[in-house]
Amino acid sequence: MAYYPTQTDIRLLHFNEKSIHVKIVLLNESYKIISEMRGQFISGSISMDVDSDIRNTLTISLAITSESFNIGEDKQLWINQFVRVYIGYSAPIINDIMWYDKGIFVITDYNITQSISSTRVININFSDLVCKLNGDVGGSLEGLETIIYQKDEHTIRDAIIETLTDLSEFTKYYVEDMPKLIPYDLEFGATDTVWDILTKLRDLYPGYEMFFDIDGTFVCKKIATKDTDPVVLDDSILKKIIISEADNGELKDIRNTSKVWGKCLDTDYFTEDVTYDANQNTYTCKFTGVVVNEDGSLPTSTKFACKIPTTNTKDAPKLAI
Repeated sequence: MAYYPTQTDIRLLHFNEKSIHVKIVLLNESYKIISEMRGQFISGSISMDVDSDIRNTLTISLAITSESFNIGEDKQLWINQFVRVYIGYSAPIINDIMWYDKGIFVITDYNITQSISSTRVININFSDLVCKLNGDVGGSLEGLETIIYQKDEHTIRDAIIETLTDLSEFTKYYVEDMPKLIPYDLEFGATDTVWDILTKLRDLYPGYEMFFDIDGTFVCKKIATKDTDPVVLDDSILKKIIISEADNGELKDIRNTSKVWGKCLDTDYFTEDVTYDANQNTYTCKFTGVVVNEDGSLPTSTKFACKIPTTNTKDAPKLAI
């Protein structure tokens, strides 16, 4: 869900000096609050990259103020817990701390430092919930072979939802309509992860993205163009907080409009199991689950498609099914 700034948010932007606060809330597997971590915030950084599988990462350093404020099976932090992170800002004429929810994270690694003359400091690295699916913290297939069969006639949306709920602990999802059926068998081995399966399914539809929102809901939706979105912050606000700005352009990168003429065909069967015999100048395709008539012939107008693995060495190649 988009966040629309209030007048208090905008006033806070214009203060030169602000105090930064961090609140880390511990959650169980159902995202219910267990407790709140209390430690003195020393430093931190947060990174957001929409082009990365893991969009949000966070690093913070906190002073350890009690023995329970540590990482361990009997401590406040452990590998089976989630954390919700809030970043807060306060300024002189604003009475309350303005808290901003940065989402739900998982601890990926940490280190504790201490010297004779200084306080014990814990440095913690967090990643968003994708790391529970891509093998970093969870999501490995544990040696199992996973096959999504074309003959089961799953829609791509249904396959994504079943993969998420059957192979992971996550049950909250928002997956937009993807009505096309799985076009061919998808096979995954021991080295693959749940995220690999989801990525393969998502990429069967062009222009879709996957991520976890700040409430821990898995989202798979078409990438928005933002053409009709309302203006949230305009130049009258931004020009007051910009420190520097650069505008670079290279005319050599400008290209004329390219138009590709063609037609997209929906096929009944698709395969990547294709071999090429250079001596016979023949491509051989193997299809599975093909429905035939009682006499063994193919139904009229059945469409087959295959991925050609190599360029033919002679003109007029043959295709064997």
